Amino acid sequence: MKKHSLILFLVLQSALAIAFPARINSWNVDRDLKTLNAHNINVDNVNRATGTIVVYLRDDSEMALLLDEGFSAEKLPDLARENAARLHQNSSKDAPKDDYYTITQYNQFMLDTAAQYPNICSLSQIGTSVQGRPLYFMKITDNPSLEEAEPEFKFISSIHGDEVVGYDMCIRLIQLLTSEYGNNTRISNLVNNTEIWICPMLNPDGFVLGQRFNATGIDLNRNFPMPFGGNQHPDGNPWAHETIAVMDFGNLHNFVLSANYHGGALVANYPWDYTFALAPDNALLIEAALTYARHNLPMYNSTEFNQGITNGAEWYVITGSMQDWNYGFTDCMDITLEISNNKWPPASQLPTFWAQNQESMLSFMEFAQRGIHGLVTSQSGSPLSATITVQGNAKVMHTDPAVGDFHRLLLPGTYTVTASAPGYLPQTVDITVPVSGSVEYNFVLDEAQAVDLIGQLRDIDGFGIPGVSVSIDTVPASNATADALGCFVFSGIPEGQYHITFRSGNQLVHEQDILLTMFNNRLVFVQIEPQQSFYDSCESITNWTANGPWAAVTHMGESVITDSPSGNYANNTLRILRITNPISLQNIIEPTLSFKAVYDLENGYDFVLVQASTTTSNWTELGRITGTQADWQDFSYSLQQFSGQNVYIRFALDSDWSVNGDGIYLDDITVAGIGADQIVFGDVDSDGLISVKDAQAVIDYTVGFDPLPDIDSLPWSTERVTAADVDLSLVLDSKDAWLIGQYLYDPEFRFQAQSGEEAVLPSVSLNAEHIDDPSFIYYVVSGTPAGEFYCIDWQLLPQDGVTNSEVTPSGDIFDGISAFNPHLLKYAHAQLGGSGNLSFAFAYNTSLPGINLAYSVNGQSDVLNLPSSVANEDLVEPPAVFVLQQNYPNPFNPSTRIEFSLPKDQEAWLGIYNTRGQLMKTLLNGQTAKGSHQTVWNGLDDNGLPVASGIYLCKLVSGGKSQVRKMILMK
Repeated sequence: MKKHSLILFLVLQSALAIAFPARINSWNVDRDLKTLNAHNINVDNVNRATGTIVVYLRDDSEMALLLDEGFSAEKLPDLARENAARLHQNSSKDAPKDDYYTITQYNQFMLDTAAQYPNICSLSQIGTSVQGRPLYFMKITDNPSLEEAEPEFKFISSIHGDEVVGYDMCIRLIQLLTSEYGNNTRISNLVNNTEIWICPMLNPDGFVLGQRFNATGIDLNRNFPMPFGGNQHPDGNPWAHETIAVMDFGNLHNFVLSANYHGGALVANYPWDYTFALAPDNALLIEAALTYARHNLPMYNSTEFNQGITNGAEWYVITGSMQDWNYGFTDCMDITLEISNNKWPPASQLPTFWAQNQESMLSFMEFAQRGIHGLVTSQSGSPLSATITVQGNAKVMHTDPAVGDFHRLLLPGTYTVTASAPGYLPQTVDITVPVSGSVEYNFVLDEAQAVDLIGQLRDIDGFGIPGVSVSIDTVPASNATADALGCFVFSGIPEGQYHITFRSGNQLVHEQDILLTMFNNRLVFVQIEPQQSFYDSCESITNWTANGPWAAVTHMGESVITDSPSGNYANNTLRILRITNPISLQNIIEPTLSFKAVYDLENGYDFVLVQASTTTSNWTELGRITGTQADWQDFSYSLQQFSGQNVYIRFALDSDWSVNGDGIYLDDITVAGIGADQIVFGDVDSDGLISVKDAQAVIDYTVGFDPLPDIDSLPWSTERVTAADVDLSLVLDSKDAWLIGQYLYDPEFRFQAQSGEEAVLPSVSLNAEHIDDPSFIYYVVSGTPAGEFYCIDWQLLPQDGVTNSEVTPSGDIFDGISAFNPHLLKYAHAQLGGSGNLSFAFAYNTSLPGINLAYSVNGQSDVLNLPSSVANEDLVEPPAVFVLQQNYPNPFNPSTRIEFSLPKDQEAWLGIYNTRGQLMKTLLNGQTAKGSHQTVWNGLDDNGLPVASGIYLCKLVSGGKSQVRKMILMK
C-alpha cells in the first residue's frame, strides 16, 4: 500500500511540475477574460490600468491554446516553486527565526501552541489534503471547551499554495493572541468575547509543491459550488478533499465574519465574485473591507483600487470562490484579502508585512462585534434554533442552537428584525444600532399552539370567490380548494408567520403574508383588482423612445416588443427602450411594474437591465435578466420607492465583446397598484384582510382609545373611519364591530356599504335594579328580552360627577370582544357569531341626585337614568370602596395599567395568574393605604421572564374580599 501511495505521489509531482504562470498583454480586458473563462484558463490577477492579465497554466498545451487564440502571452519565472524546494529541504522541527515555517515546522507549531496554552487554545484537524497532510484550525477563546454566546470568527490563508504572506501573518497572529492574553487589555477582550478560528495553511500540498493548485491540479478557489442553485462544480472538477473539509467545517459552525488571505495584489475584495449584482449586505461588506484596508496604508493608498478595496466581479469575474460560497451558503460574511503584490517575497520582508497588517487584523476581528447580538430562547429559557431576518435584506441568519445566540452584523441605523423558530410564534421588533456600533437584544418566543385557519376569499363587493386553489407554506405545504362561497379550512396548523396564495388554474389571484395566532385565526382575504396607471399590449412602440432597432413584432403568436427584430443582437452594444412620457404613481399605493418575457442572452455576460428613474437620469436598477428562457416568464418589480411621483421605465440590453443571442421579447408591460381612494370595508387596519383585530379596533375607538399605544398605533384618518363605518351610519359604534364579526362568521353576509341592505337587529331595552349598599351606589343593569345582546356601548354621564366607579360585566362576555375606558367611563362590547346574555354591575359614588347611562344596544340608542338613593351633597370626599378596575389597555402589549382602591388602610395582595391557576407575578403584598392606587404589569413573571401571549387573571385580595379581572396579553 505504501508503495502504491509513493507511486501516486511521484506521478502527481511529475504531472504538475510543468504548471507555471504566464502574463497576457490585453487591449480589451473584459473580452479576454471572457475568452479565458470559456477555456477554463485559471486567471490569477488582473491589472486593468496596465492591461495585464496573469494566468496560471497547467501545462504547455494551455500556453499553446493561448497563442492559438491570438493572445500576446509570455511565460513567467516560477519563483514560488524554487522557494518551496529550498524551504522544504530544511528537515528541522524547530521554529525558524528569520524564515517561513516549513510544513513540518508549521504542524509542530500548531501542536505545541495548543499544548502550551490549553486554557485558551484548542486545535482541530478538519480533514486531510490529497497527500494526507493535516488541515488545522486553531481555536482561540477564553473557554475553548465551551459553547458561549460569542460571535464566531475565522481567518484562512493560502488556499493557493504559492501565496504565503498570509500564512506567516496568521502564525504571527496566533503568537500575538496567545502570548499577550492576560497582559494586553485589547487582546484579552478579543479572546474573551470572540470565538476565533485560524487556519494559516489550507493548501499544504500546494505549499510543499510551490504551486497555486492542490496536489491534483485543482484551484481550490474555483472549486466551490455557486450560490442560489448555480453550478455545483463550476470548474468542471469534483470537490477537492480540502474543499469538502472547509465546507463541512463551515456548516458545523455559525461563523459571522471571516477573511481568506491571498497574494499577488494589494486589495480587500468583497462579494460577489460571480455576478455584477450587488450582495444584500453590500454597504456592510464595503465597510468591512475598509476596516481592514484603512489600517494597511500601502493597501489603502493604492493607485489601482480606490481606498484599497474592490467588488470582486468589478475586478474580474470568477466562479466557485470561497467568499461567494461563504456568503451564499452560510451566515458568514467573507472577504478576500490580497496583502502582497509578490506572492512569495523574501522572508526578510515579513516583519514589514506584519507591521502593515497587525492592526488591520485586530480591527477586522473587532468588526465581528458590530450590529445586533443577543439570544433567542423559549419562555423557559431554553436556547432555540432560530432564523434572524432583517426587513428589506434577503440574507437570512441563524442562531447557534447550542446557546441560542445570534450576531447580525449591521451598520448604524434602525432595522425591523424578526426572530422565528419552528414551533414558536415569530417576534418582530424595531432595533436601533447606535453610532457606537453594537446593541444587544434578546428574543423570547412563545410556543406555538396548533390552530385551525378558517378562511374565505371575497372580492371587493363582498362576494365569495369560488373554487380557487389555496396553498399555505407550511412544511410541507398545505393545500385546499375553496368551496362555492370561497371558504376553506386548514386544520392543526402551528401558530406563526405564513405566506398564502390563491390560484385559479395557473393564474395567481391573490397572495398575502399572515400572522396566524389562536386569537387571529378566522380571516377574510380580499381580492382587489389592481388599478392600472400604465398598460402596453406591445402592438407598437409608440409609447417608447428607442435607442437601437427596437420594434414591435409577432413572436410565438403574440404581439411583442423586441430589441432584435431581424436576428441576433450585436456584440458590444447598448440598446435602450425608454418610456417617452413619465407614469404617474400619485393615485396608487404599492405600485408594481410587471411584464412577461422570453429571452436568449449570453448567460452571465449579456444582460437586460430593468431600470426606473424620476428624471431620465440617475437610473435605479430594479433587476437584471440574463440566460435563456424559451417559455413566457412573468416578472414583477416593486416601485414603492417612487410612490407618489412620476416615474420613467426603461429596458437596456447590454452585451459584451463576443457571443450573442436573439435578445428579449416583452409583452403586457404594466404599472399598477391599489387605488389610493380604494376603500376595503371592514379592513380597519389596512393589512389587506379582515379579522377580529379590525372589530377590536372599532371597539377600542368607540370607548375613546384613539390611537391605542402598542396595540393600535394607526391614526384614525378619514379613510380609516370610512372603512370601519360598514353600516354607513356616519358614527362608529359597537354595531360596526359586530357587523365585522358577522362578516367573519357568515360567508354570505355582506356589509350595508356593499349590499345597500341594512342589518336590523332585535330591539332590547335596558333595566336598572338598585341594590342597597351602605358604602356606594350599586345598580345591576340587564336587558329585555334576555339573550338578545348583539352589541352594546354605553357611557356614564356626566363623567366628572362620578367617583370611585367600578363596572363588572357578566354573562357571555367571553364570547365576544370588549373594551372599557375608566377615564371616560365608556364601555363597548360586540358578540362574535351571534348574540348573548349580558348584565353590568355599577358601583360608584356621586354627589348628584342621579346620573345617566347613555347607551346603544344593537344599534339603537337611548338613555337610562340611574337615580342616587341618597344625595351625598354634604360629602367633601366620597367614601372609598373596594374596587379592582379593568386593566387599561386590554388587550395589551407589552404592559398594562391596573387601578384599584381600598376602603381603609389594610393589608392587600395583588397578583397575576394564568388560566391554569398558576401564580405568575405578585404585584403587591403588604400594608396599603386607603384610597385609589395604580400599578403597571410589564408582562414579566416573578423570575423576570416574559410570559406567553394568552388570557390572564388579575386578582385583588384585601379585608376578606377578592375581585378578579380578565386580561389578554397579545404579542
